[in-house]
Amino acid sequence: MLGQLDLQPTIVFLLTMAFSIFLFAIVRLLMCTLYTRILCRWCYLIARVEKLAQNGAPLVKKYGTWGLVVFVALPVPGTGVVSGTILSWLMGLKWYTSFLAIIPASAVSNVLTTAGIMGLLYLS
Repeated sequence: MLGQLDLQPTIVFLLTMAFSIFLFAIVRLLMCTLYTRILCRWCYLIARVEKLAQNGAPLVKKYGTWGLVVFVALPVPGTGVVSGTILSWLMGLKWYTSFLAIIPASAVSNVLTTAGIMGLLYLS
């Protein structure tokens, strides 16, 4: 059982994976919609985003999709599905490439987090 809530780890894992897929779809859709319909009205913000993407281009070429997988798989604050989806959008990756990188990496992160909660993994 998982903690004091009497939840099965398998059920919790499946729920977190379903929520990860949902988050990926919503964030990716919002990023595409916001950028093309709303943010295009503010030239300064568009220039900033494009400069950020241009500055990160060498890192994208060097680490690419595998860097995104490692970024999402690390169970630390600030990484995860939402940050990975935004990063993949900034990197200019296609949605299916992002999906195939982010969702398995999210599974790794969820397994590590669940193992830590259950006491199977000690990080100290």
